Amino acid sequence: MDQHTATCAHCQTALEGLAALHAAARELAAEPVRAPASLLDRVMRVVRTEARDDATVSLVTGPDAVTGPDSGRVSTKAVASVIRFAIDTVPGLRLHARHCQVVEPEDAVDVLDVTVEVLVPAEHHLDDRGLRDRIETVVNAHVGLGLRTLKLVAVPVDVAGQSPADADHPVDRPSAAGPERGDRPERSGPA
Repeated sequence: MDQHTATCAHCQTALEGLAALHAAARELAAEPVRAPASLLDRVMRVVRTEARDDATVSLVTGPDAVTGPDSGRVSTKAVASVIRFAIDTVPGLRLHARHCQVVEPEDAVDVLDVTVEVLVPAEHHLDDRGLRDRIETVVNAHVGLGLRTLKLVAVPVDVAGQSPADADHPVDRPSAAGPERGDRPERSGPA
């Protein structure tokens, strides 16, 4: 410990708080934890149900593609989440993505067709090319696929978060509980 830390009342108080926190964490870590016997079965039931209900797109296509349960596939919901992340985290802007549709084209490989609504503050001009580049870069880096088409539908919103078309109704926003109605990604082509 350096001289300042040893003599500073604030540092000493902080260290005492950290020591108490570490002691409590060690105590909790030492307690045996037993998951209920049914936990694994319940979790796997949910995983299997979600896997059946969700559309997927191929990660590997063409002559090297593997088919069957071990094929490289990703949920369209996951791809839509990556796209929303790319839009919602544009530095310096308050954009919000909604109604994202991801489709795997039947006549092309290693690409996706995407349509997404972007809520844009009414006073802001959307840099369409910059946003397209960002989305394409993020999808390629995190999913490994390109975008054949990317349709951005800009929806202006006022300061209260309502679009002129929704003046009497609040703007739909995805919740932590799941995607909003009408926001479910779709897939075309063979399963």
